[in-house]
Amino acid sequence: MQVEGGFLDGLDLRFTDGLNVLIGGRGTGKSSVIELIRYCLDVRGSSNEEDAKQAREQALSVLQDGQVTLSIDDDGSDLLVSRSANAEPEGLEPGLTRPLIFSQTDVESFGLSARGRLNIVDFFSADSSSHRANERKHVTQVVSLTTEIRGLLREADQILERLSGIGAIQAELARAEARAADMSRTSLQLEQKQQQLDVLSSQSANLAVQLDALRRAQDTAAGYRDAVLDTHILGFGLDEWPESAGRDLLQPIRSNLAKAEKHVEEGQKLLNAAVDQIDTVTREVEKARAPLEEQARVIRREIEGLREGAGAAARQLAGLREQSSQLEALKALRAQKLERAKAVQKQRRKMLDQLDSLREGRCTERQRVAKLLTRSLSPLIRVRIRQSAELAEFIGAITNALRGSGLRYNELAQSLAGAMTPRELVEASENNDIAFLSRTAKIASDRAERVAVQLRAAGGESIVGVALEDAADFELLDGGNFKSMKELSVGQRCTVVLSILLQHPDRVLIVDQPEDHLDNAFIVDTLIGAVRHRSRQGQLIFTTHNANIPVLGEAARVVRLGSNGQRGFVVHAGPLDDTKSVDGITSIMEGGEEAFHKRAMFYDRPQHK
Repeated sequence: MQVEGGFLDGLDLRFTDGLNVLIGGRGTGKSSVIELIRYCLDVRGSSNEEDAKQAREQALSVLQDGQVTLSIDDDGSDLLVSRSANAEPEGLEPGLTRPLIFSQTDVESFGLSARGRLNIVDFFSADSSSHRANERKHVTQVVSLTTEIRGLLREADQILERLSGIGAIQAELARAEARAADMSRTSLQLEQKQQQLDVLSSQSANLAVQLDALRRAQDTAAGYRDAVLDTHILGFGLDEWPESAGRDLLQPIRSNLAKAEKHVEEGQKLLNAAVDQIDTVTREVEKARAPLEEQARVIRREIEGLREGAGAAARQLAGLREQSSQLEALKALRAQKLERAKAVQKQRRKMLDQLDSLREGRCTERQRVAKLLTRSLSPLIRVRIRQSAELAEFIGAITNALRGSGLRYNELAQSLAGAMTPRELVEASENNDIAFLSRTAKIASDRAERVAVQLRAAGGESIVGVALEDAADFELLDGGNFKSMKELSVGQRCTVVLSILLQHPDRVLIVDQPEDHLDNAFIVDTLIGAVRHRSRQGQLIFTTHNANIPVLGEAARVVRLGSNGQRGFVVHAGPLDDTKSVDGITSIMEGGEEAFHKRAMFYDRPQHK
């Protein structure tokens, strides 16, 4: 480990196989070394977000604008990983087996957290990372298929809504076809009426010609009459013969004119009679034509009504046939959507079977690890795996999906999660299997139907991939009885977690002050024993203020850190039996040589023998 810049500027440390112990007074940078390793390798610590944030802030505060670099031997491959402040790691390969790094807070939180305990068990499985990656891949595919199924079923439901009126359309179409058949039977009647109309029109046209001739004759006769009338009004009278002219030579002519005037009067009477006769004939013809016209109008209206009804019926029939064809096409489309949904569901079932197999295999592996750990830590500590016992995530997913439904979703989520698997719940809601939901969850049919409707609307993507996670129980023998983690004191929880972590033979384990909350009896009887039993090829890095850890743990390397208040630095790094290592442990951890000898004399008294 090398550091450039910041509080540990110039730090150059080499850690060896076996136990490496960092010692030093407070403020010399022991915990900072741990947090910089964690930061450089981007190792997530506590599941508590606030603790993780504080750990990162500590690393950045120590590093400032500098850089930390780690040289790592990963199964014979040399890796160089470096990271600057507020930058991403460089050289960090995805396949690198990262060390387990714990602050004392991490040890506590991992022990209390169900997820943390499972992670500790999974630390002992070489392929746990690849197994999780494979599981995530399967879950992603399952979620994608479920999203597609949801879309297909939603489209099928929308089509079904549009098909809700197909019965009424088909009934109306049958009536329209019957009306069209009736219209075809009236075509002969329409033809007959048209023939009648043609006859009447011909007769009416002939009378119209007669009327036209009569009206012209009447106009002519009336003109003659009027002209004669004008002549009659003017008369044929001649001026009086002058008396001075003698005998009236016009007397014979006057006699003839009087006769002519009488003839004019006779002609006028004849013309009046002719006009009256023409008028009488005209009225007779008009009277004869009127009923023909009325009959023609009636027949014409009947014909127009028949034609209009036939046209409207034809238009309605065409429209209904078009609607019916469209609905039939929608029925076929809905069938295709449902068939596609079934095919995707079948594909998803295969993927879910593979996912279940993966999870079953992971549980088997966890149970194997639990047995090994229990055997190694017997009789004080016991590790047990309960398959698919953690329902919290499943319950949470159901609760979220049922929000806004008006159902008492907290109660329902418990019932549903306890009665069926995520895939069973999703498949039942997709297939609208109300009977299964009602029977299995022991809820009324109407509630089961509302659940199915809500889950179909919300989608099963957030539920179908949820893992019914295994539960890892860590138990400590206390007073003749095994107690769960929740029943233990802080020190007892740390006892259990550290004892389990130290069983890993090869994984690099880094712990900041493991003695916190632990009494010396446990450190000597349990912690030191676990350290000694680890493979010398495995690497441990501890920071501590307890001399028992480096001395009784037979540390392979002791690193003493110091500080001038501005910068932390290495005072000494060497094996446990090095004089400087002994001096450091004696002065820092034992209170000096005099204090050490006084305690030795105290322990050497007869009553202690």
